[in-house]
Amino acid sequence: RFGSLAMSLSILATGVSAITFIGQPGFVVERDWSTLMASLVAIPATLIVARLFVPFFWNLKLTSAYEYLEKRFDARVSILCSMLFLMLRGLLAGVAIYAPAIALSAVTGWNITGCIIISGILTLIYTSLGGMSAVVWTDIVQAIVLFGGAALAACMMAKQLPGGVGDWVARASA
Repeated sequence: RFGSLAMSLSILATGVSAITFIGQPGFVVERDWSTLMASLVAIPATLIVARLFVPFFWNLKLTSAYEYLEKRFDARVSILCSMLFLMLRGLLAGVAIYAPAIALSAVTGWNITGCIIISGILTLIYTSLGGMSAVVWTDIVQAIVLFGGAALAACMMAKQLPGGVGDWVARASA
């Protein structure tokens, strides 16, 4: 019921954590520009996922890729993939909560532990009360803020920097 654009934004926002947004620009400029391309490919990839895979699972009356794996192969494959995914997401979730807590603590002066607890409680409340709709709409707002902020920052920098894009990359790399 959300449509492919809303689902694409939600998927993008889910994949873009504070680590990506805070840490990746510095990593790209300092070490390895190839990771920038991987990030940029995520945008059309999510549109493809929303257009092809979501309707595919919907038409089969499946709720997850793991349910598909169970039907296609067997329960062991589904459980293995589920466990591996949960382990990965569990590790990433800890870091994804910690990174913005550092930024929030730096901006507000609050204790970092308090920032982590407040973020966790607020997330639990709105997710529990609003369900999947709350998650999708929050993701959409997050995507607009993150990508709109990045575009605005890039435009503001472009207005203030002399030269062209090649000069900007050379300066950033230096």
